Amino acid sequence: MLEYNKQKYSPRELNILSILHTIIDNQEASSTEIIDTTGLSNATVSRVLNTLKTRNIIVSKGKEITNLGRRPEKVSINCQYGYIAHFNINEDVIVGFLSDLNGTVLATEQRAVDGKITVEMLKEKISDAFYSLEEVKRQNKEVLALSFSVPCAVSSDSRTINRTVDVFSFTELDFSDLIEDMLKIPVVVNNIAMLMALGQYKSINSDVDSMVFVCFSRAIGIGCGIVIDGELFKGHSNYAGEIGYMLYSTDNFDRVQKKNIGSLEEKAGLRAIYVNVMAKVLDGGALVLKKMLDSGEKLDILLIEKAIMLGDLDCKEILDEALKIWSIALINIYLTINPKVIVIGGAISAQNSYILKQLSDIFANTLLIRPNIMLSTLTYDEAQLIGGVSILKEYVFDNIVGKKALEE
Repeated sequence: MLEYNKQKYSPRELNILSILHTIIDNQEASSTEIIDTTGLSNATVSRVLNTLKTRNIIVSKGKEITNLGRRPEKVSINCQYGYIAHFNINEDVIVGFLSDLNGTVLATEQRAVDGKITVEMLKEKISDAFYSLEEVKRQNKEVLALSFSVPCAVSSDSRTINRTVDVFSFTELDFSDLIEDMLKIPVVVNNIAMLMALGQYKSINSDVDSMVFVCFSRAIGIGCGIVIDGELFKGHSNYAGEIGYMLYSTDNFDRVQKKNIGSLEEKAGLRAIYVNVMAKVLDGGALVLKKMLDSGEKLDILLIEKAIMLGDLDCKEILDEALKIWSIALINIYLTINPKVIVIGGAISAQNSYILKQLSDIFANTLLIRPNIMLSTLTYDEAQLIGGVSILKEYVFDNIVGKKALEE
């Protein structure tokens, strides 16, 4: 997990980082395991472990159980060394999570938002949620860093969020600097699809070496996260996976102001599907769905599937057309990246059996080699939280805990 340039450090510092790296990667380790992994002497390992204990970076986990007479002590990172906070910004709510360094969630806070929110209002919502989370801190430990998942492209160079289809009316926002200046805490910002991909990857079968996670937001957006050899692939400037902008038709080329006309999400995002079925309802069609809506059921993709299963041919025609457009994107992804599995998630879940069957049938009739498609078993919040906390832990270990360990 820790990344460091070996030419940058002294032999003493390299020993410390090597030992710390071993403990973090294995969650806990004995001095014997550390010696075997690092090749360092028993004296060096003992000296470094004592230093890390003195600085409260690691804690004892008791004696290792062995068949030998000697029982070496096992140690782990001190999960109470400090706290981390992760925020997920959706189209209608900001959800904040406070956790320890093991990723155990200690508290959550929510603040409502909408598309009309201003930058100052956004700052106020985040600040209010953050300080509410801080009130539950234990043992007066500090929050070491914050992370945010946002439904838009994030520039790694300028640290700006550049496109906010589902949430904000503003673009090119210096989001990281804005929050760091306000809260005086390091901030890490990532695209939500990338974090969900990482969260899904960490929850999937261990023999999967490559995966694409396609995330459908509850509104307009469609994005994806790409994992290759266990690592997120972000591409140049973090824009890999912005498939919502993938052009489905040539409509875009004849317009002066292009925006996302003719794009995947404009043609077949969930909001486009909802708009089309409601237009059919207002036109006197989709009678099965209309009856459900009249009884008070909320319109979502599961309700549309339910209507189709009950014989609503209008809903079937609309959703099937959208799925053909989805399949174009998925086929292109598969033939370009050739991942072991493509996972569809976000607002699409394992309950959407009709969607999975229709896509599988399309692929069976289209490709010589069928991509392995599955629906995510993680909820929208679960996937991004696992990924967000993982990225944040890595940042803290690399940039805060590691530096503290190297102090003279």
